[in-house]
Amino acid sequence: VCEKITEGYNSGLYSDAETKLANEIFRLLVKDTEMKIRLLIAESLKSNMQAPHDVIWALANDRQEIAVPILEFSHVLSEEDLIAIVQATREHAKLKAITRRESISKELSHALIEKRDHEITCSLLSNKGASISDTSMDVILEEFARENSVLEELVLRGGLSYEFAERLFSVVSDTLKKQLTRKYRMGRHVAEDMTASAREAAVL
Repeated sequence: VCEKITEGYNSGLYSDAETKLANEIFRLLVKDTEMKIRLLIAESLKSNMQAPHDVIWALANDRQEIAVPILEFSHVLSEEDLIAIVQATREHAKLKAITRRESISKELSHALIEKRDHEITCSLLSNKGASISDTSMDVILEEFARENSVLEELVLRGGLSYEFAERLFSVVSDTLKKQLTRKYRMGRHVAEDMTASAREAAVL
């Protein structure tokens, strides 16, 4: 029955009265104790822009298996909704789902980075649709200067300012130094000077 209702709902062929009735049915079903029902609704409504906000919000705050498709795909959730969810949870599956969204604002990116978790940060950096501010980049470099997986994602991401690339150069491995030098056309003398400074700091 649930499958038939969601299929009709997504087809756009329901009348206003039928749509209203379907919304009420969804409100009842998201309270269902059967996880399979809630998961079916989440998968069915994740791309529907007309789905009622309260239903989508309930699914987004459900168990992670149910919340993940909504958090990754639903555009019914507002920027404020997503930031609130990020700030309220430490569940990796939910946070990673948000990092995979098609587009992510600087504000939402910063909220994710403020979790100070290298896996979440790596996932965010690998998403080309994520906008990340200079301030957030500074936080990443400060927090994960010794985390190779994050530093590698920073180098691979590209689009860094020359100044930031220079700072990044001083903390990455020799292999990543070569990539940075090629990507940002750093003069050989700049690269050598920074390498020498890094060695001197390490000796001290």
